Amino acid sequence: MVDRTQPLRQARPEDNGDLVGLLRRCPQGTRLIIAQDRSPDFFLRARAYRQSAIWVADAAQGGLAATATAALKGVRLGGTASLAAYVFDVAVDQAHRKQGLARELLAESERWARSAGASILYAHVLRGNAASAALFAAAGYEPIRTLRAFLMPLGRRASRAESAGDWRAAGEDDWEGVAALLAETYSKHELRPEPDGTLRDHWCRLPGLVPEDVRVRGLPARPDAVAAVWNYGPVAASLPVRLPAGIRIAGAACRALSLPSLPRLGEASRYAILLGAATRPGEPAERRSAIRAALRRAAALGLMSAITMVDPADPIVAALRGLLRFSDRYQLMVKELEPGATKPLERGVIYVDPVDL
Repeated sequence: MVDRTQPLRQARPEDNGDLVGLLRRCPQGTRLIIAQDRSPDFFLRARAYRQSAIWVADAAQGGLAATATAALKGVRLGGTASLAAYVFDVAVDQAHRKQGLARELLAESERWARSAGASILYAHVLRGNAASAALFAAAGYEPIRTLRAFLMPLGRRASRAESAGDWRAAGEDDWEGVAALLAETYSKHELRPEPDGTLRDHWCRLPGLVPEDVRVRGLPARPDAVAAVWNYGPVAASLPVRLPAGIRIAGAACRALSLPSLPRLGEASRYAILLGAATRPGEPAERRSAIRAALRRAAALGLMSAITMVDPADPIVAALRGLLRFSDRYQLMVKELEPGATKPLERGVIYVDPVDL
């Protein structure tokens, strides 16, 4: 039972263990079902944002029955700086479902976002998760775009080639050029972030990222390509609960041939998130080279895979062709808090912020 004598509240540091356990008990997926291991610090993910609120509902017998997080971020919508709230980590313990907790948590997140001045709320909902899609739809969210998520396995071969080519770690003089190159690449994308301070400050606040994980190519202070990965290991690991037969068979074959490994049932997997892969000029072959450089760096860090999520209309999709990858689909669900705020999202190419993954 839920302790209805206690209102929803914001999480406290002493809730850390209960939050980690709750998320592990709430895996997501359809054919491929994965739980998240957010130990040792559940709160790390939310710290990547300007401001966040983690809401929880207490269980009557102790512990937590449910949680949801909302985080504020500056974004560009139709060429205008706006404030958005991203909703994630919505989880309700199996024993406490069908009591309206998720609906109450979404409503509390919305009240908080409105009071902060957000113009939109948005969330990513996995394809096939009918319950989650229905929850957000009932709360007034609308599906704006189907996004594609890619998982790219890594391996020892990529690690041995980490120093291949003329890629190098970004130096102090390179960061302004890196920011300019990424801004040029994504200048027409909607929902792209408007971070506080410099790009270097923004990225280096991400738990697990160090400047050496941002690789560049070209002259000092004038990079013509950037390949950046975020070591997500300190934040979370994925824990496969159910694997499709195809992945199990392919995984066994990969291990036998010393190819990049695939997820294994019950085995925690640390991974990287592709932060950026941009080149000048931006032809698919050039951007593929940047993605490969990012994957080599992720493999050198000892990670098992790298992930990214993109709008199918994004030119980077062409660059991903030819790489070993597995894909799934998510719905971008959006709720308008200011009239007309979602219009740019309906017609523009969506930027999927890697920090949201």
